[in-house]
Amino acid sequence: MDINAMALRTIVRGGRIITMDGDMRADLVIDDHQIVAMLNDASGVDSDSSIDATDLLVLPGMVETWFPAPWLHDINAGDVPHRVQTAALAGGLTTIAAEPGNAPSDVGTPSHLSIDAALWLPVTAENIPTSAQIARMKTVGMIGVSTSLIGEHGLTDAELYQLMGVLAQHHLPLAIQPLHGELSPRDALSESLATSTLMLMAEATGAWVHLHGLTSAAAVRIAIAARDRGVSVTMSVPALYLAVASDSGRSLRVRPPLRPQREVDELWRYVLTEQVDCISVTPIRTGEGGTLGTDAQTTLSLFWHEAVGKRGMSTSQAVRMVATNPAQVLGIFPRKGALRIGSDADLVLFDPEATWVADNDDALDGSDLSPIHGAEITGFVVRTLSHGRTVYDAEHHNDDSLVIPGTGKLLHRSSST
Repeated sequence: MDINAMALRTIVRGGRIITMDGDMRADLVIDDHQIVAMLNDASGVDSDSSIDATDLLVLPGMVETWFPAPWLHDINAGDVPHRVQTAALAGGLTTIAAEPGNAPSDVGTPSHLSIDAALWLPVTAENIPTSAQIARMKTVGMIGVSTSLIGEHGLTDAELYQLMGVLAQHHLPLAIQPLHGELSPRDALSESLATSTLMLMAEATGAWVHLHGLTSAAAVRIAIAARDRGVSVTMSVPALYLAVASDSGRSLRVRPPLRPQREVDELWRYVLTEQVDCISVTPIRTGEGGTLGTDAQTTLSLFWHEAVGKRGMSTSQAVRMVATNPAQVLGIFPRKGALRIGSDADLVLFDPEATWVADNDDALDGSDLSPIHGAEITGFVVRTLSHGRTVYDAEHHNDDSLVIPGTGKLLHRSSST
């Protein structure tokens, strides 16, 4: 049976709907995987199923602008794709912009894709695309280019400048974590120097740069100053770096390393004023082999705890930063990142009052590691829906049968963006 072909009506009743602009008490009516109505009272509307959201917030599913997915086109990946996507959905993450590590030989939907995904084209010094290749890339749905300045395949300044000149002709973003190739990521200057270089080149070429995974306030200030000069720049900060400081005593295999508390506090200034566009997940190396995973299972709850619970951020701003703004960066709004008629029914039923303790044993990605193990968090994902279908239910936390391979969809950037 093709589960995507099932046209069923579901009503989510009694929840507090949080949108980018405000909130309301309403019943959501879902038909054919989309939101078709928001009613004060849907008790008279026939439905195939009903979900009680009383005392819960109803949020749009989280959208991630850069998600490491080396498993995406790997037919020998085993159960890794299933575990990674199950953990993401359990954390309320329903849409990713996947970075597959290597350019795919084709752009068909991978059979193990269970989460909706846009695709970055990974670029190294060996495969810098021409303008004609970028134009073809757009026709098959790639939403932009992803590259790096570090490692054996990192781009030189000359190669970066060439790439940005090509991208500027097509107004597609360049996704990059700003770390300088000749400085250790442990040195915060690495991030600032790389950001300065990128902003100068973006200003010269007219290219759009998406800085993902910023962790230092100095680098954020450089990007903001460039934006004020008219440079096209968007940026994300990982929730983990806003919650866990290097002097907290917690040891994690992340790059760049965690920052000291004074840096965390300064970074929050730009998050609370929404000069930072998006909140993101953190790539984490786990196990003896250094398997690449993320903290997607805890990102939404952790950010909510820190931003809304501890610092008084409005619920609407929190929604913008985890869902609306990233969907706009990717050119998939309002299909994603919104709760409005016509949007995909990607929902998170969220209990803002529930307090829980993070535990390694609850990790669903197979790592047996929660980066915030032992932390007490207020804000809990009760249920996640993708296209109106439940893909995670906290009452059945370990039931991964709700996550069905092949149900994820490939997303294209809107022609209007």
